[in-house]
Amino acid sequence: MILMRAVWFVLIMLLGNIAMSSYVLFQISRLKNKQTPEALLTD
Repeated sequence: MILMRAVWFVLIMLLGNIAMSSYVLFQISRLKNKQTPEALLTD
């Protein structure tokens, strides 16, 4: 899990807004059916 976050950090630093948007969309797609987007902020 830490490696995945490190890779995302490097991508965000290199690619800026494109990487950040991709990361957020990826995290939203991983939400379970009954979870709200607020769950992203508590993990």
